[in-house]
Amino acid sequence: MRQWIDKLREERTLRPEEFRQLLTECDGESLRYINKQAQEVSLRHFGNRIFIRGLIEVSNCCRNNCHYCGIRKGNRIWNVIGYPQKKYTELLQTRVWTRLPYLCAARKEKTPH
Repeated sequence: MRQWIDKLREERTLRPEEFRQLLTECDGESLRYINKQAQEVSLRHFGNRIFIRGLIEVSNCCRNNCHYCGIRKGNRIWNVIGYPQKKYTELLQTRVWTRLPYLCAARKEKTPH
């Protein structure tokens, strides 16, 4: 297993049969080794810091039907919401008092009727 794990870390890819073997035959020792490798890579890239991120969804109307997404147009479980422009601006201004270092405002596209 280690040869596939090391190859994946070095080359960032495996052949399909190598992935299959890694996923189906991985034991506890291999999982610990994968975890150790992942921690090393994570620390090298990001250090030992915590990043705080805020996301404001201003609508849950979407024209796409991506199977993995909870707000896809085919999901009839959720109620459709959408904020008027004034409310949208108010939501964005809350970043000032929450002191978030990073804020992402996402607005989904409405499905044409």
